[in-house]
Formats: sequence, C-alpha cells, structure tokens
Amino acid sequence: MQPDLTPDDGFYKTCVGEANVVSLFFPGIKVDGVRIAFTAWLAFACVMDDILETLDVADRELVLVETIEILKCGE
Repeated sequence: MQPDLTPDDGFYKTCVGEANVVSLFFPGIKVDGVRIAFTAWLAFACVMDDILETLDVADRELVLVETIEILKCGE
C-alpha cells in the first residue's frame, strides 16, 4: 500500500493494523498476495459485524444467512 495514495491517514492506519493482525495470527503466511487476501477478508468480516450490530435482533439472522448465501453462490 502506498500511504500517499490513500484517502486519509486513518484509512491507512486501519489497513496497516489489519495487516499486522493477520501477520500476528497467521505467521506462516509468507506470500504477500495471500496475506492481502486474508486482510481483505478480515476487513470484510469486521464491517459485516458492525452492520449486523446496527440491525434489530430479529433481522440479524436473516441478513447473515442471506449474506452467506450470496458469498457461497457468488450472486
């Protein structure tokens, strides 16, 4: 990642933090592309968690199940 091309400093710091978490929990990953993919999935999971927390309890399961189906089927 090139810090001078990121939208803002906070975004860059968040990305670096997520990449560091992946490196910490998966030290065996040495290939940069795999580490980037893991980091993207971590970021996605964190955003989904934040979104789910904003929903009513009754809607959470439905939205989560729909999201899983979309990811599985690619639709």
